[in-house]
Amino acid sequence: TLLILHALFFLSGVAPFSSKLDIAIVALLGATFLFVTGTVPVKESLANLPWDVLVCIGTISALGTALDVSGGGQVLADAVLAPFGGQNASIPVVTAVICLLCSALTLFMQNSGVAAMITPVVIPMAMSLGITLPWVIVVAVGTNLAIATPIGTAVNMQILPAGYTFKDFALLGGPLWLIMTIVVTVCSVLFLL
Repeated sequence: TLLILHALFFLSGVAPFSSKLDIAIVALLGATFLFVTGTVPVKESLANLPWDVLVCIGTISALGTALDVSGGGQVLADAVLAPFGGQNASIPVVTAVICLLCSALTLFMQNSGVAAMITPVVIPMAMSLGITLPWVIVVAVGTNLAIATPIGTAVNMQILPAGYTFKDFALLGGPLWLIMTIVVTVCSVLFLL
């Protein structure tokens, strides 16, 4: 049965089947199978869910959807592009700004929340300049550079009770965050040139 689910997962990404198979439905079928067969106990799974993280992600995702549906994302995109020349903005400069903004925000917010909030703003900006995909990747990578604080990712929050402090994250993760942000920014800009 798991082989069938793996095949469905694979087929959901293939052109003729992608319109019929939604990856979310395949994932839901897989989870249902694991619960029904008792492989994963339902009560234990619900007890171990990080509800605070899920509520945060859900709230920020709703904000991202609201920005997208209401047109607020386009308004913000125009406002962000205006200081850089609007339609004539320098793509490398705006790429660097997006990467730095995403990586900086992720130090103080959940990375998936930052991605959900920034993506509806970045996509209209990119479409107006004709470069959609690279900036979405910059957002995805930039929002995963959350290594200087325990807030950015669920993994960081889960190891915080082990006795680590904000100072530990800042001392070890701060320099690494700075190096990685510079590397990702430079590589992103070079990719677009």
